[in-house]
Formats: sequence, structure tokens, C-alpha cells
Amino acid sequence: MGSTFNLDAQILLNPKPITTMKAYLDGTVVATSSNATLRHEITTALDETHIITIQGWDDEGIEYRVQQNININLNQ
Repeated sequence: MGSTFNLDAQILLNPKPITTMKAYLDGTVVATSSNATLRHEITTALDETHIITIQGWDDEGIEYRVQQNININLNQ
């Protein structure tokens, strides 16, 4: 059984323009953007804990990153 969720991520108030963002689910790229906003519907087939990572790069190549565990439980 699959599950979907909406991803909505932004890098705000950064001193330099953001040129690229990527979202990873368990190490696999699931969404990309060429600006400071990333919106995408993510689909996963597994009912378990996953790791989501959001990375962004500014126009000087500086990387910004946040990582979080998310729990998918379809039986609740």
C-alpha cells in the first residue's frame, strides 16, 4: 500500500540568492528546484520511518542542509 505527502520547503532570508534545491527520501532524489522554493508530492510505498533531507545551494555554491526523520503509518 502506498502513501503520499506534500513537501513544501523554502529557504528564507538568505543573504545570497538560492539557485538550486533538492529533496531526498532515504538518500534518493525525489524533487528538485532552481530557486528557493521546493514544492512536490512525494510518494512512498513503505509504511515505516524515513529520512528526508532538504539541500539548497546559493549562487556562490554554499550548501544549506536540514535532515529529519518522518514516520509513515497507514494503520492509524
